[in-house]
This record gives sequence, structure tokens and C-alpha cells, in this order.
Amino acid sequence: MRIGELAKRSGLSIDALRYYDKIGLLRPARRNPVSRFREYGEGAHDLLNLVRAAKLAGLSLPQIRTILAAARNGSACKTVLPLLDRKVEEVDQAIRALRELRARLRRALKRGFPRGKAAGCSCPILLRLYKGGGA
Repeated sequence: MRIGELAKRSGLSIDALRYYDKIGLLRPARRNPVSRFREYGEGAHDLLNLVRAAKLAGLSLPQIRTILAAARNGSACKTVLPLLDRKVEEVDQAIRALRELRARLRRALKRGFPRGKAAGCSCPILLRLYKGGGA
């Protein structure tokens, strides 16, 4: 199938497919020597589903490239498991950071708008966030 049909079937843009070709994630089965059209085999759609699933899991394109290389050797799951473990740690860390930010914002808002004018600051609430963590 040509790139337009693969784009339609996969829901990805032609530009995305060309980019994946450029970075080595998705290679056409062959290029027509006359028209230079990219022609893909049936496995290309399955590979794109794997790429999309990995992206949904928050994995980077270099990580996905590693998974695809491992898949060619029959060891995709061995490669995926530690990557997903690391991603869970990253998500947990991001959640902790967001909770702390929420707490700082709530503390700053709870104190309300200060009376009077703070020297050199157009918004004392933001200055409090910066200086004292919203306390």
C-alpha cells in the first residue's frame, strides 16, 4: 500500500509517516524506482499501532526505536518492562511536584490579596510564592 492509504488506515498524517521514515522507525517495504512512491507491507499498520501505544505510554521516539529493534530480535517485552517501570517513576515524581505546586498555590490564595502596595512588585501574591513557598 502507498503512504496515503497507510496514513488513512492508521489515522496518522502523511507528514508523520515521512518523519518516521526519516528517523528510521518505519521503513517502506520498497520504493517504486520510477515514481519513487513509498510502498508499505501489511506489517506497517501493526508497527504503527505499536508506535502509537508506546507514545500513549509516554515513551520517547528513541525509546520506541529501541523497542522496535528489540522486537525484531524477539525480545520486545524484556525491553518494554524496564522502560515502563521508569515511566511510572517519572509519573509519580510529576504527581508529587504537581501536588506541591497545588499546595503552594492554595496557601498563597488563602492569605488573600495584601493590603497596601508592595515595593517594586506588581503582584505581591506571586512574590510570596517565589520567596516563601506561598506560606
